[in-house]
Amino acid sequence: MIMGYASSGKFDEAYKLLERQKEKGSIPSVVAYNSIINCLGKKGRVDEALRVFEEMKKDAEPNLSTYNSLIDMFCKARNLGSASEIQNGMEQVGLFPNILTVNIMVDRLCKAKKLDKLTTSLKA
Repeated sequence: MIMGYASSGKFDEAYKLLERQKEKGSIPSVVAYNSIINCLGKKGRVDEALRVFEEMKKDAEPNLSTYNSLIDMFCKARNLGSASEIQNGMEQVGLFPNILTVNIMVDRLCKAKKLDKLTTSLKA
């Protein structure tokens, strides 16, 4: 249900479901948080997605999918510096780029005509 609300832009309802889970003593899943973060990213709601990410870290451990969504979101917003920071943060918690991460970075760097940054991103 959370994914359904989030994908249709009904974020308030998605947040209410998360809160209801917490009130009942259930910890929201990584999948629930990832759904909201991914949908917020697709809608360009960067600040809100970051707020959800910070909240998520209190309840669930972000996974590679979480970080890929954030990297993609920042790349789409042409904020390559923040995308790089997220990638570094990912590595600090013991997660490393997979083929999807690399594809996101290559695609976005090419579209931003920042090919010179490509080797730096791939070395990380």
